[in-house]
Amino acid sequence: MSNKRATITSAGFVILLACLLVLCILTPDKKFSDNENRNLQQMPVLKTANIVSGTYMKNFEAYASDSIIARDGWVKIKNLADFISGKKDNGTAYFGQDGYLFPVDNIDKNQFEKNLIYTKNFLNKAKEQNEEINISLLIVPTSSEILREKMPKYASGLEQYKLLEKAESYFNSSLINPEEELLKHKDEYIYYRTDHHWTTLGAYYTYRLWAQKNEIEPLSADVFKIEAVSDQFYGTTYSKAAGIKVMPDSIEKFSYPSMDNVGMSIESLKETKKLPSLYDKNYLKSKDKYSYFLSGNNPLTVIEGTAENGRNILVVKDSYANCFVPFITQHFQRIYVVDLRYYKESLLNLAKEKDMTDILFLYNVIQFSNDRNLVYLLKE
Repeated sequence: MSNKRATITSAGFVILLACLLVLCILTPDKKFSDNENRNLQQMPVLKTANIVSGTYMKNFEAYASDSIIARDGWVKIKNLADFISGKKDNGTAYFGQDGYLFPVDNIDKNQFEKNLIYTKNFLNKAKEQNEEINISLLIVPTSSEILREKMPKYASGLEQYKLLEKAESYFNSSLINPEEELLKHKDEYIYYRTDHHWTTLGAYYTYRLWAQKNEIEPLSADVFKIEAVSDQFYGTTYSKAAGIKVMPDSIEKFSYPSMDNVGMSIESLKETKKLPSLYDKNYLKSKDKYSYFLSGNNPLTVIEGTAENGRNILVVKDSYANCFVPFITQHFQRIYVVDLRYYKESLLNLAKEKDMTDILFLYNVIQFSNDRNLVYLLKE
């Protein structure tokens, strides 16, 4: 009797697996996971070189994992099980206090050192082109540094402050370290709970510090009308821990009449797209709501500022700058925003052609530590 039951159980299990296999084969492959906010692995191309190197099997395993039927549901169940069982992370996100989720980040110290050298060499050459050019750098600590007490106790600290100290030794007074300023406001809503970015308020406090260091009169907080343009934002960190019940974030816009009337031109090799505002409302209907600011990350964005002072600024940035840039439109005539992940032309030529009077680098520490695109700063 027990043998018969075991046979029936085994047969049922095999049939279930066979049905799952057939369903996986018949179901069209998805290219993108909304829950995880990432591109999914597609069927790898069968080549002898890939088989010999082991790349094919590695990519095929990733493809099989990404293509399993009802994958998003399984991912949510797994994340929820990790959370309920008392785990402090699921391998990609830490479960913090007060509903905060923190990405499990890594820092490439060698790449960080290279990026410091690339940046310094570029800025030296920019100074040779125009010795009067004003230079500033903002390398911003992320939430896991500023909100350390909300992280799980065992979580490995990345000691971002040490990297900032190293950067200060390279750039001296040109580097503006916002860590102390952000720590003053750590009990305020300066970082999203479900996303790796800072909020508009966090960007404002840093803008104010940057302006003061550059002898610019910053806009006072009381001149802004602050409005929540979305209260249903689940960001990139939530995508790593989908299924966990957390409160969604709010995205806030700091409205000021002259800022609201500033448009932008997004330039790429294929086309130039003009938008009447620095805020793209279309993204508020999508999962990627943070791209509301500056219409996301683009190769080159040109903004006509409201100042008539002949000052043109080049902003070299990651996405932390997207909600920061609107604040500086009041202080410059033209703003050129470059993302080196997509812009591969010579920045030295751009600085010379557009008569740049100022250069600002704005990155978060994690991105600056791992970004391999800053090597394009060497292009002349």
